[in-house]
Amino acid sequence: EGRRPRGTAPADGCGGRGDHLRQLRPSVAHGAQVNVAIDLSGTEAIQDYRGQRDTEGGELQVTALAIADELASAAELVQNKLDTVPVAIVRGYRYPMGEGNARDMVRAVDRGLFI
Repeated sequence: EGRRPRGTAPADGCGGRGDHLRQLRPSVAHGAQVNVAIDLSGTEAIQDYRGQRDTEGGELQVTALAIADELASAAELVQNKLDTVPVAIVRGYRYPMGEGNARDMVRAVDRGLFI
């Protein structure tokens, strides 16, 4: 029996001076950090739910999940900054296999939240 390929998403903290995330999240503006993916392999960066139906039957218009960033944030919770745990393995998540890359995680300038 072969092993299933695994997706990876290296991560780093995001928050601090000059970071645009400060404007989006008040907790980051007060010095808190959020882990975000800095690259990925074996999975797509975004799970796009647009066009699918929610539990009420409504069509989703804008919902897209930033998979790599969500996994990076979840990993930080179990790594615990002061425990110097270098890697976290997320089990049970059925990620969409694919060839995503770091460029897929960057919002186009014309779609930015800040001017």
